[in-house]
Order: sequence, then structure tokens, then C-alpha cells
Amino acid sequence: LSLMPAWFLHSRTAFETSLSVSFYAGFLCCYMLYRLKNPKFLYGAVLFSALAFYSYTPMRVIVGITLLGLFFSDLQYHWQRRKTFLRAFGMGLLCLIPLLRFSLNYPGESLRHLEILGSYWVQNISIWEKIATFLQEYIKGLNPFYWFIPNQVDLERHLMKGYGHLWQPAMPFIFVGIFWCVKHFRQSFARLVLIAMLAAPVGAAIVHLGITRALVMVIPATLLTTIGLKTSWDW
Repeated sequence: LSLMPAWFLHSRTAFETSLSVSFYAGFLCCYMLYRLKNPKFLYGAVLFSALAFYSYTPMRVIVGITLLGLFFSDLQYHWQRRKTFLRAFGMGLLCLIPLLRFSLNYPGESLRHLEILGSYWVQNISIWEKIATFLQEYIKGLNPFYWFIPNQVDLERHLMKGYGHLWQPAMPFIFVGIFWCVKHFRQSFARLVLIAMLAAPVGAAIVHLGITRALVMVIPATLLTTIGLKTSWDW
């Protein structure tokens, strides 16, 4: 993780994006401990997901998509541990109280925030244009060229000169890691990594692609690199 240029740079700042990514990593860690070691770790996963959710606005969508994906990914396991799951679900509802309170006290503030950022979602264009723009920005967020090649998309202060956002030697291992996850799709861990990877660009796609909004990609990228390295070693 420390070799990823985007994380090396932003983890040394006071930007809330790095804080939210740290909480998101804790969320994924606790969730896998819930699946593989002790069901009570689900409470930790709920707490860390709430901390990530409130740390940075784009993480609201990313955390929501990840939770939804993990819910359906391990539905049978949740049912088998339904007592723990329902308690954790109730805990999650309690964590939503600050958001509900804020929304009631400041109605329309979320839309105003999108207006400040210049999001296309609040522009006077058709819903189909909005969907098309979202898909275009989302696909950009999965484009290896954006992540591995030095770019002119982001502001200078968010770039390390001469580096891509992700560690370039990791690229082949990330593809090997994706291959491994698809091949072992029946394993909960493989599905979790793929869900995290696919959820990572969603927050940025709501406005426009930028490393601060998509920084969370460093977590699945690190996991995929590690899987790829281990798989290549086994080969």
C-alpha cells in the first residue's frame, strides 16, 4: 500500500479523503473477519463503515454500494448468522441518525453541495444525458491508463511528478489478481475484492473523476497486487 504513489502522497496530508480510505480498509478487514473468523466482527465492520461514510462525501455512495454488494454476496451466510446480522443492522440504523437529523435541519443541502461542485446531476439536461455522463466517468475510473500513467487530469498538488497514481510494476499482478478473483468467484474474499474494485470509482463519477474522490481504489488495488504476487509465485 505504501508503494502506491497516490497513497504515499495523500496519506501524508490532512485531507479527509485519506482518513475515509483508512476507515474503509478497516471496514473491509472487519467484514472478512466476520466471514472467516468470528461473526461478532460484523459490529466492527458497521462502525468502520459509518466512520468512512461520514468522513468524506463521495464515500457515502461507495460505502452504500459496497454494503449492498456484500449483502447479496453473502446472503446465505447472513441468514445463518441472522441474530448477529439483525443486531448489526439495527446498529447501522442508529448510525444513520446524524444523517437524518442533518437532512431535516438543512433540507436541500446535499443538492447545494452538488451545485457547488458543478455536478452534472443538478444541471438542466435530460436524465439520459446524466446517466451517459455517469457511465462515461465511471468507466474512466476503471481505466488502467488513468491509474498507471502520469496524467494531466488532476491538480498538480495531487500528483507525484513522473508517477501514475498506482505503482506501475504492480499492473501485471493486478490483472493476475483480477483473474484469480473471477476464477475463485465462489469464495467470499474474491467477491469482496471485486465489489470493492467496482465500487471505488462510483463516488468520483457523480461529479467528475479525480484522485481525491477515487483514492479508495488503492485498497482493492493493493489486495489484487498481493493476490497476483502470491499466485505468480505459486505458478
